[in-house]
Amino acid sequence: MLRVLRRGRRLLQRSRSAVTDLIRTGRSFNDAATRRAQIALANTHSGAAVVLPDTDATIVTRLRSPAFAIPYPDLRNEDLMPADVRDACRGAWAHGAYEESDVIVRRFQNVYLTNQGLVVRADDLGIYRSSISQHTNHDLNHGLDVLRAALLRGRVNRFREPMALCFKPGHDNYGHWLNEMMPRAAILRDLGLQTMRYIVPPQSGALGRALRDSAALLGLPRRRLVPACEPMWCEDVYLVEQLTHHGIFMSPLVFDAAREVAAQVPGDPDEAIYVTRRGFTRAFAEEDAVAEAFQRAGFRVIDPAGMSFRQQVAAFKNARRIVGVMGAGLSNISFTAPGARITVFAPTTMADTFYWFLAGLNGHTYREVRCPVTGQARRHGAKDMDLDMSVDAVMAAIL
Repeated sequence: MLRVLRRGRRLLQRSRSAVTDLIRTGRSFNDAATRRAQIALANTHSGAAVVLPDTDATIVTRLRSPAFAIPYPDLRNEDLMPADVRDACRGAWAHGAYEESDVIVRRFQNVYLTNQGLVVRADDLGIYRSSISQHTNHDLNHGLDVLRAALLRGRVNRFREPMALCFKPGHDNYGHWLNEMMPRAAILRDLGLQTMRYIVPPQSGALGRALRDSAALLGLPRRRLVPACEPMWCEDVYLVEQLTHHGIFMSPLVFDAAREVAAQVPGDPDEAIYVTRRGFTRAFAEEDAVAEAFQRAGFRVIDPAGMSFRQQVAAFKNARRIVGVMGAGLSNISFTAPGARITVFAPTTMADTFYWFLAGLNGHTYREVRCPVTGQARRHGAKDMDLDMSVDAVMAAIL
């Protein structure tokens, strides 16, 4: 029995070594010896995910994230919020002052990527801690299952160029690209690696166009963008850590990229805009009537879903009063010059501090109006229900 265990251990060690050596010498993943090593590695690593410290990653640079403070929001109808939702938000709202901290750029070598940016060591399939971002334990294990299956089939995409990881959970949302992933691309661009390519969300349609247009304004042409095609093997991956922690922290450095983009786009003259969510979940139940009331009050009514990226930047850049329901379109306040008045309507059932961070870190005055909900829960549950507030109550809330 002991001989069998020792033989198994030696086989595992040889398979790990073979994968590492063959990858680094540049031999094809379709090479027979490599395929055998991959199959052995996939078969021997069949347990639950193991999270690794980042001790074998190189720290390329540390950026100082400035200290900041954001006041408690001007919150209306807080008493209508369920206790669990209110408590989840208060953790950030009541934090007050945030101390200076480090944003870290790490370099990983000889790694796989799987399931929305998880970085996996190639010799034992351990997951590096710093790549875990909003991933659950289920996500970690599912990511490894997908990777193991790809190794067994010999279907892992390979990249030898330096790769910038700009892909994480939330990648299908415009606001998270804009304020979490795009800033990572700008930070990694500033490393000055001319051959670097950028792993970005694999989006098409309007979101894909916005992604490409925003990257172009940062000096990143389309040929340098790699839509995530996980599982992937990368010789070199660069990762930005401690820039954001969704719902808990956001570094002021996030907005350097948005300011760079906004400086290249002339702003529209409108000073007051209402951002409609007509046709989407989490809109006012009387959305058409609300939009008409804002138009009569002198607001320009805009629908970001029907606008190009540059048009969105232009609409928000010079606005002094911005009103809308919590949603991706409102994340464009990152382009708005400091000092605007932001009023955000939200379901009582939605635990979210994202827009409070965006407004506070950009120097805006922020009011949040919590609204009763109506109708059916949709894709994301109760937080996507329509807002049940009369037109008169909506207009009164912005005074």
